[in-house]
Amino acid sequence: MKPLAPLPRRAQSRFGGLFADPYRKLAAVALAIGLWFFLDSQITRDLDRVLRLEATGTALLAGSTASSRLAVQLPTDRVVGLRFLAEEQPVEAVHLRLRGPRYRIDALIDETLDLQVTRFLGAIDWANRKRVEFTVADVQRNTKLLQGVQLTMEPARVVLEVEKIDDRALQLGLDIVDLQVDEQLEPRLRRETAVFSPEIARLLGPASSLAQFPPRGQKPLRARLRGRSNDRVITASLELDAPPELGLRLAEKPSLTIQVRPVTQVFDLELQVHVDDLALPPEQRHQYQPVQPVVRARIRAGGQLQTTLVGLPEPKRAQWAYDYLRLGVFIPPQENGAPHSPEIVREARLFLRGHLHPLVERSECELDQPVSVTLRRQP
Repeated sequence: MKPLAPLPRRAQSRFGGLFADPYRKLAAVALAIGLWFFLDSQITRDLDRVLRLEATGTALLAGSTASSRLAVQLPTDRVVGLRFLAEEQPVEAVHLRLRGPRYRIDALIDETLDLQVTRFLGAIDWANRKRVEFTVADVQRNTKLLQGVQLTMEPARVVLEVEKIDDRALQLGLDIVDLQVDEQLEPRLRRETAVFSPEIARLLGPASSLAQFPPRGQKPLRARLRGRSNDRVITASLELDAPPELGLRLAEKPSLTIQVRPVTQVFDLELQVHVDDLALPPEQRHQYQPVQPVVRARIRAGGQLQTTLVGLPEPKRAQWAYDYLRLGVFIPPQENGAPHSPEIVREARLFLRGHLHPLVERSECELDQPVSVTLRRQP
């Protein structure tokens, strides 16, 4: 094999020049790349975004919106925002143009913008104020992505109509609360035990909204009641049943506490009538006897009483009820000790006797329907 022929002198000179002074050549390449990035960063770009307008309170959470918005913060304990205007025409959004270095604008393309105007939270006399206005200069730059970015807004000036907050007292009661209850819980509610805390609620909102609320035939509040079979007391928060556009709210959320009857079962039984006449003068006692000594009645039984009755077969159940359940009839004294008429009608109450008496609550042993007993004085 023949050895390679040496390169011509001119070729050797050019080839050697490629590797001569490598550090200077690398520095030149780095300088060129840096200059390219610098020039690229100086290239400006525009981006147009649409931001919906929203009037909010001070409790504004950053990032709490799914779409870009411009939120105008107001002291909502004093005023409420009504609508936005531009040249006296209603608007719901503004067009925001962002201009700046291309790398910053590129970072904003897919960013959700949540910008605020906060200058109306300062010392402003709202007594007779009907409107406020703002421009792009009032927009807070609350994100680092907007540093070095110029903003312009269309329309350039936006007006927000406001209305002073007024209040109205609501005396709480079941007559103004829509109770939303399932079918199983409804018959167990003891409505007479309803307790509200506080007893008076304060309704806040624009005077014009307060004047038209609630509509005729509608209750202003609602409560969703949910309970389990072993619950004896249920507590629920009251909610304002008002359209959002009215701008109404409760100063504080009241609650409703109501007792519920236990889960019971109805039994149809024949019960003995017991007459209690010990409140009468001694000479008038033991004179009245029931026309029907045994009366058929429908009772609601719960707890241990229900368990006992369910566990007995029909003949033994009837006998057990006859022995341990009573329809009690109380005869009160007349004024000045005068005797009652020869025949009187009294409403009966259900009483449990025997070993179950201390184990069964009063609400677990009641009449399902009122029972009236006729008493007749014996000669």
